[in-house]
Amino acid sequence: MCITKTERLYIRKCTENDYKYYAMLYGSGNSPLAKWFNDSPELFEKACYNVFKNRSDELFLIFRKDTNEFCGQLELRNDDNGGKELGIDFLPEQQNKGFGTESIIGFSNWLYKERAYSNLTIRIDPENNRSQHVFKKLGAIFVEQKSAISSDLAELMKNSGINYNELGLYYYTLPLPIKNLNKES
Repeated sequence: MCITKTERLYIRKCTENDYKYYAMLYGSGNSPLAKWFNDSPELFEKACYNVFKNRSDELFLIFRKDTNEFCGQLELRNDDNGGKELGIDFLPEQQNKGFGTESIIGFSNWLYKERAYSNLTIRIDPENNRSQHVFKKLGAIFVEQKSAISSDLAELMKNSGINYNELGLYYYTLPLPIKNLNKES
């Protein structure tokens, strides 16, 4: 079931029974899902299962090789231009260990080799400096800044008091394969 391995991690495709990992990722901290279902763990688990089950994206899970501990997930979605968009999320306790860079390199190079992908689209919040740094270090090229949601939904969010970044998101292209980087980058 493992699709690729890196020095410290292995990545495998999600199965229908893996929704518990989705709940782990989005059920803690400041996640909107966690806040909405804070008083009802059963409802939260059911919501995670339904969201996870009905996704059309390809989801891949990231685990540590040494402990088999779940670290995060990679998502592969269709972008607006007929290409593929890469998303990545990590549990807070697994961040700042170099796992993001390592998993992006391993997964992206697997996509290049096994699926002949020549690039990926990346969307990053303008305030997410860590992600911008990682993807730039890996060779991502800034393309544009645009809203990720429709103007109708943005207006609804604004009127509902939901914090919404009106500046939109940064869009990058990540050329593949990713060359080996020295660890000091």
